[in-house]
Amino acid sequence: MFGGNHDRNTHHANNEKVMKNLLIVFSALFITGYVFTIAHAKPSPQIDEIDALLNKVSKNLQSAGEVTKMAQTMNAKMVESKVAEKEALKADVAKAQAKAEKYAKTMMFMGVDTAIADMDTISLNNMLKLNGL
Repeated sequence: MFGGNHDRNTHHANNEKVMKNLLIVFSALFITGYVFTIAHAKPSPQIDEIDALLNKVSKNLQSAGEVTKMAQTMNAKMVESKVAEKEALKADVAKAQAKAEKYAKTMMFMGVDTAIADMDTISLNNMLKLNGL
């Protein structure tokens, strides 16, 4: 068959060459297709792997929810502390204003011009120190 043409028939010789060429082309295409199919094939993930990933995502979501709750709690505590701090500052300002009014009355009693009411706090303190108050 492939060893040569023993009966010297040209028709058989042509068929033999065509068959050889077709066999080579088919083999090359088959091998090429097989190699590229293996190279691009991705194994499908197992159901256990998908379940594991879903469980991991679920745990991450639960953890994120806990962190959000904790952040909200901390935020509420911080707001409460800032409100308390603001109230304390208001009380301190009220005390300072009462003290400033007392000093102003003392200065007016001493005959100091009341125009100094527009002076800044440092200047008032320096003036009071100089007057021994």
